Amino acid sequence: MPKGKLKRGLKLLSRRSTHGSLSPKIAIQLNLCFSNIPSSFTTINVDGHFSFTNNEFAAKDYGNQYQFLPLAVLHPKSVSDIAMTVRHVWELGPSSELTVAARGHGHSIQGQAQAHRGIVINMESLKTPKMHFQIGDFPYVDVSGGELWINILHESLKYGLTPKSWTDYLHLTVGGTLSNAGISGQAFRHGPQISNVHQLEVVTGKGEVVTCSEQQNADLFSGVLGGLGQYGIITRARISLEPAAQMVKWIRVVYSDFSRFTRDQEHLISSKNTFDYIEGLVLVNRTNLLNNWRSSFNPKYDDQASQFKSEGRTLFCLELAKYFNPNNIVETNEEIESMLSKLNYIPSTVFMTEVTYVEFLDRVHTAEIKLQEKGLWDVPHPWLNLLVPRSKIHKFADEVFGNILVDTSNGPVLVYPVNKSKWNNMTSAVLPEDDIFYLVAFLSQANPLSTGKDGLEHILSLNKRILYFCEEAQLGVKQYLPHYATQDEWRAHFGHRWETFQRRKLAYDPLAILAPGQRIFQKGGEVVTCSEQQNADLFSGVLGGLGQYGIITRARISLEPAAQMVKWIRVVYSDFSTFTRDQEHLISSKNTFDYIEGLVLVNRTNLLNNWRSSFNPKYDDQASQFKSEGRTLFCLELAKYFNPNNIVETNEEIESMLSKLNYIPSTVFMTEVTYVEFLDRVHTAEIKLQEKGLWDVPHPWLNLLVPRSKIHKFADEVFGNILVDTSNGPVLVYPVNKSKWNNMTSAVLPEEDIFYLVAFLSQANPLSTGKDGLEHILSLNKRILYFCEEAQLGVKQYLPHYATQDEWRAHFGHRWETFQRRKLAYDPLAILAPGQRIFQKGVLDL
Repeated sequence: MPKGKLKRGLKLLSRRSTHGSLSPKIAIQLNLCFSNIPSSFTTINVDGHFSFTNNEFAAKDYGNQYQFLPLAVLHPKSVSDIAMTVRHVWELGPSSELTVAARGHGHSIQGQAQAHRGIVINMESLKTPKMHFQIGDFPYVDVSGGELWINILHESLKYGLTPKSWTDYLHLTVGGTLSNAGISGQAFRHGPQISNVHQLEVVTGKGEVVTCSEQQNADLFSGVLGGLGQYGIITRARISLEPAAQMVKWIRVVYSDFSRFTRDQEHLISSKNTFDYIEGLVLVNRTNLLNNWRSSFNPKYDDQASQFKSEGRTLFCLELAKYFNPNNIVETNEEIESMLSKLNYIPSTVFMTEVTYVEFLDRVHTAEIKLQEKGLWDVPHPWLNLLVPRSKIHKFADEVFGNILVDTSNGPVLVYPVNKSKWNNMTSAVLPEDDIFYLVAFLSQANPLSTGKDGLEHILSLNKRILYFCEEAQLGVKQYLPHYATQDEWRAHFGHRWETFQRRKLAYDPLAILAPGQRIFQKGGEVVTCSEQQNADLFSGVLGGLGQYGIITRARISLEPAAQMVKWIRVVYSDFSTFTRDQEHLISSKNTFDYIEGLVLVNRTNLLNNWRSSFNPKYDDQASQFKSEGRTLFCLELAKYFNPNNIVETNEEIESMLSKLNYIPSTVFMTEVTYVEFLDRVHTAEIKLQEKGLWDVPHPWLNLLVPRSKIHKFADEVFGNILVDTSNGPVLVYPVNKSKWNNMTSAVLPEEDIFYLVAFLSQANPLSTGKDGLEHILSLNKRILYFCEEAQLGVKQYLPHYATQDEWRAHFGHRWETFQRRKLAYDPLAILAPGQRIFQKGVLDL
């Protein structure tokens, strides 16, 4: 491994947008210096090897629109090579920028298998396990995730067997197609390839090797299938097989009417006796029936077929195949004749050929070889694949084939229906809502030297027009092999399944190490906008979540009209029952004060002499002399907001509300301050204490939420016994309506509809060992908590502090599982807010 820094070359074929989308305005060659792979990689004892130079192949794909050079390429010889590499990146933690992409045969379109400044795993190097065939009533084959489907075909045929579902192009890896879906003309009957898998072996984003199926680790199994490589790298798959045919009748018929074309397609995919393969092509702008790169179709009357052009019209070609063996050719011909007789194509447009089973399935590769010989294969391929609901396919066709594409043809356009019932809805694949939907695939190729209609820029603009129309017309279209620029677009793509997709990502690849080229998640801290409507679980969790799920960087706060002035009032009670009864009356009344709190005056506490107060009533001499005199008294603190122009009405309201209360006569103390002075009242007191050097002292606060039904029992013991001979700071007591709290947040409350905040806002003399010392105050706090627990008061701590996770579990009660689940989802390594001492940093094993 080279020492020092690797000089990196990043070649961009075209202009980059804010999230990496490219268009062919300019070609850029960037030479940047980045830190090399950590030296610890030299300690990984792999069976294969890493390459650190000449890795340009890993920065290319079939799409030819993106080129991002990795720092290294792993050429694995074993599954453990892959697991150790991923695990090592995982152990480097979130501070490392390294990501890992599994690359199959390089047939991605939008750079999905690239890892900019990361590690690419060359899956074709993984030759283990060797194919293992199970022969019998339920045949299958176990294959490596890096195996090509064409190889599986050849090996399966040795046993007279074949996979059931295919892609049109077979020189793709098993892991690559299963990470998307794998669709071809057999999907109407057998579903996509992901519907024909019994078992997988997966290396997760934590470097764990996991075997999964519908019966074992089912969530991972379902997630990986169609999961765009987000949850794991498929290293082995068990593929369902069926008996193979030897020969294929390959047929094309032509339609001029789209409604008849789709009606016949839907008839065929719904019939019990039908063809084995059903697809469709759109012939636009003089497209020849044979002249697209995808075709190796050579019918018996090829002169007739080669001359068949759309002649400026849009025509539709139904492509069919019937598998057979030579010994039943007569029955096959009769079946085909019967099935074709029920279709409504243009008379005399039946074009048929007979090929071997392998020739048919490998048909695109045959065309590929011809294009490679002409230097036309390695060009940009700005493909667009859409899944269109059956109910919207005609509206789609009218605009797209009748308007947007009317004057251009840059490659095959496929159109064919699929039965949704053949798809497993537990997988990650995203489908339209209708029971039947159409794959519409624009398989364009661009002339890299052109700025005209066959150039990349023009084709990309057509794709954008198509997508814009689909969105504006609300067709409910979903992209297949999706590509989006922002997470909001990905969220819209997944719809109601986004939370499941996100949950699985956080469970199996919480550091977002895998498949960075999909551009769904970014490694490191993720910036998420959330509300009750958007990412609601995170929104609720963060609120009152003690910093466990995320760092709040922006908040949208509700506002109301502000007052200019405040009437600030204190009245005193000698009886706790009367005090709480008046408080509860006030918080339940429609016409009441704007602010309601309460203070406990214990052990000769002065009405004014606590640090929290900047209360200066009109008759301050009287108030300053008012002490509890050894008794415990209770002060009700009230405020009424007003503007100067309604002072008279405000005074009348205050007089009316006070008249209904039962405080000690002649203990009404009132002052008038500005709205800001009132709200900032504690800061005013803080300044005074700072001047005296009394602010930066220990503050052993204890804040409790006490159920209304238990507040008197609490007060009798705490104020009448525990605190009877001490006072080290304000003690607040006031009720709160639980109905005003959102019960979806993480805040933990008592069970009752009204509960009291009781806050012991003590300050300690750091030099004292007496009653005003820290040790004594902490002992009082412990006595209070012990009493609450022994008396089973149902008290909850506010601003909680516990020493063990068992105590935290008791604090959260039945909400602990939700709290724990959210932690695993949003901060699985327990990186955030360690000072709460709830979770220990590391991998959470919940």
